[in-house]
Amino acid sequence: MPPGPTQWPLLGCLPQLALYGRKDILSYLKQLAGRYGPIFTLKFGDFRAVFISDYQLLKEAFVKQGDCFSMRPDIYSITVAHGNPKNKAIVMGHGHEWQVFRRFAVSKLKDMGVGKRALEGRIQDEISALKSELMQHCDRSYDPCQLTHKAVTNIIAHLIFGERYDYHSESMRRLMESIHGITSSLAILDMRSMIKVMQKLPLNGQYKKMISCQVFFTSLVQNQIERHRASFEPTEMRDLIDLCFKKRTDEDSESHHFTDDTMCQLIGDLFIAGSVTTATTLTWSWLYMAAHRDAQAKCRAEIKRVCGDKIPTVADRPNLPYTDATLCEIQRCATISPLAVMHSTAHDTVLAGYRIPKDTWVIPMLYHIHDDPSHFERPTEFRPERFLNAEGGFVKRESFIPYGIGPRACAGESLARMELFLFFSALMQSFSFSTQDPDRSPDLSSVLGFTQRSKSQGLRIQCL
Repeated sequence: MPPGPTQWPLLGCLPQLALYGRKDILSYLKQLAGRYGPIFTLKFGDFRAVFISDYQLLKEAFVKQGDCFSMRPDIYSITVAHGNPKNKAIVMGHGHEWQVFRRFAVSKLKDMGVGKRALEGRIQDEISALKSELMQHCDRSYDPCQLTHKAVTNIIAHLIFGERYDYHSESMRRLMESIHGITSSLAILDMRSMIKVMQKLPLNGQYKKMISCQVFFTSLVQNQIERHRASFEPTEMRDLIDLCFKKRTDEDSESHHFTDDTMCQLIGDLFIAGSVTTATTLTWSWLYMAAHRDAQAKCRAEIKRVCGDKIPTVADRPNLPYTDATLCEIQRCATISPLAVMHSTAHDTVLAGYRIPKDTWVIPMLYHIHDDPSHFERPTEFRPERFLNAEGGFVKRESFIPYGIGPRACAGESLARMELFLFFSALMQSFSFSTQDPDRSPDLSSVLGFTQRSKSQGLRIQCL
């Protein structure tokens, strides 16, 4: 197997992680990549994990050997968060059933208007609601994180449930509380997930909170399924739940997969993953724009020149290359999924000359690739221009992979890209973001959990 630090009996490399990586696991993993090379091994208690920090190696594994490297391991903390270890749907599922659900999700999201004008209009309505709320907090210190999450959550709620929640309603409050409770409690490297015997110990407060939030969220989804069952009309598809019921009636080889349990898991995966990741990216966007006022001003000038006072549309995107490049640079710098979601191997294989046994955990270091000077010159600098050519046109960088690559690439990438562009460009057009103290930059340090999220802090939002 690939090289790595000393492995202690029973514990593997956990003592080193506790000693050197407790405060900043990502920096420690980066040090290990510098010491052992672009592919290295760590033993986490009962499991071995291979880390990949080089883009070409990652492409070899996840694309060229995608069938082997597209499995998911059984991770205890994620199993608890899912609430049903038998049905793993899209995020943690694998094999034929996972392929069925992934094809269904990608196809039906497209059918429901992802990338089309109908859904664009719905997103713009939500943007208008968000702007109205933000206007009430102009010219004072305010953290737009919660409002941003609520707005993005409403887009997913519209697609899946066919409804929208009022920002100030009790339903929205409890929904946001449950999603935050599930995702904030998930640790990338959790002791119960690494040492099986610890799974027999009483659950701590963090796990109890996660289970409580998961139970509430599952109940909400189940209630939506029952409501749709009672009013389902085969000729009128209102949302994704209706499409699931329609799939049940199809006489094909896949319809039997769509039970109530699997529907609940599929809907939960799409709802949480689809809302949290996009909202987290947008929250980082406001902070990076407050930190880089020159880039913010260039985005606004470009949007004003191309769109005037008209709210930006997807059709405007090709004419807004600097705005597009700025969004990409925010995603590169923030890399909200620094280690993505863990993969595992379906069978024994060889990568970079090293033997990788079956069931080995495989962890892509996306943040390291996005910080690699061989792909991104002066990577510690915030430079949207790296995504522009000499003529000022937008350039896609192959090694820019915020949504992953291969068969496990994000199923909701098209929706995420659409939402990010529409929300970001519209708010850049209507507001300016800065710190209360113009001589102080916002805190760009992060908190690592289900995603790499920003720390709560107030910004000065000015209406334009």
